[in-house]
Amino acid sequence: MRILLINCPVRESAKPNLVPLGVGYIASALREAKHEVDILDINALRWNKDRVEYWLRMVHKDFDMFGISGIITTYAYQKWLIYLIKSMSFRPIVCGGGCASVAGDLLLEHGANKIIKGAGENEMLEYVGSNLRYNNIDEIPFPAWRGFDMSTYLPNAIWGADSGNSSNVAIHEDMKGIRRSVNVVTSRGCPFKCHFCYDLFGQVYQQRSVENVIAELVELKNKYIIDFVGFVDDNMFVSKKWVLKFCAQMKELNLLWGCHARVNEVDEEILSAAFDSGCRWIGYGIESGSQKMLNLMNKKASVDQGQKAIEMTRDAGIYPNTSFIYGFPGESKSTVDETISFCNSLRIKPSFFFAIPYPGSELFKSNSLKIVLRMGGFERFIEQLGDAKDFVINLTDMPDTKFFKMKEHLNKGVNQCTH
Repeated sequence: MRILLINCPVRESAKPNLVPLGVGYIASALREAKHEVDILDINALRWNKDRVEYWLRMVHKDFDMFGISGIITTYAYQKWLIYLIKSMSFRPIVCGGGCASVAGDLLLEHGANKIIKGAGENEMLEYVGSNLRYNNIDEIPFPAWRGFDMSTYLPNAIWGADSGNSSNVAIHEDMKGIRRSVNVVTSRGCPFKCHFCYDLFGQVYQQRSVENVIAELVELKNKYIIDFVGFVDDNMFVSKKWVLKFCAQMKELNLLWGCHARVNEVDEEILSAAFDSGCRWIGYGIESGSQKMLNLMNKKASVDQGQKAIEMTRDAGIYPNTSFIYGFPGESKSTVDETISFCNSLRIKPSFFFAIPYPGSELFKSNSLKIVLRMGGFERFIEQLGDAKDFVINLTDMPDTKFFKMKEHLNKGVNQCTH
């Protein structure tokens, strides 16, 4: 069977910098099952819709099946793709990824033939009639890197001033010389359940073996001459034992790297080992300088832990990138002032996001009726979702005028912070 996998465009205001690993893993699994797989990576190509339509009309007869992947913010684009493909082909369309996991019923209504939720390798293999199955995360072959135009991704910074994402601030001095970056995941899922988060893989946390990760990095370094790895796991530092073993082996590769971690998972031993093995950037979702707000978010972390993590990370020689959420239900002037005080005391200028009730999150579930009524229905709501820096809906008790005034107060309050 010949299959076309399509990756939808995201954050088109910034250069494409993250290879779509979900598509890459599905492609590798299908190829291992002896299927022929092509990838149309629209995010990398940055084609407009006219060009996408022209290309698909030229080649659609060559494919026996189409797979579409993307996050929830690509819902409207996926709906357009489904109608387009259906207008020219009777071949089945399978939708996977974050969008399909939370809005699959709508995609089916618009013509998709199959929805795959969460980790999709085994379900996709079953759908195409293969007996091949993976029993653990290490058995899954590495992403099909050669199926992507790596020359588009490698030169673009994953984090930092040139990335165009939430980390577009000054970073560690050592990272300024980076020329070729690649993103990798060492795990799937997260054992925590923050109320603002929707985890594609749920709370079942699976971490690849250190040996499996290192083998992939050796392959990437040899193929693409990379000098930086961005580990884009939701939460890489769940196991201290794993992290220390990883750092001991990572040290031998002579690569700089960065990751995301929780403030309650780091200590001086971990951070020292991480720096010694090349780590120069750790992203922390601090979320708020108010303990009241952290509790409402079910963050399972304290303000003191956040402060200590930032200080320890700096002392270890690693840049601590910080992000915060504004407008979670319960937000008020006093909680905003606590966040301003937190940022000023630590001399940080963080990225601020609006509290967005993404479908599947507890924040959405507990406010679904209000969201649907105010936004004119579920589909209209998800069609308006974009970057979390863009306002969608006010779920606080503050009227909108005060809500935006308080956001301005927050921005001004940390404007004098230094890194």
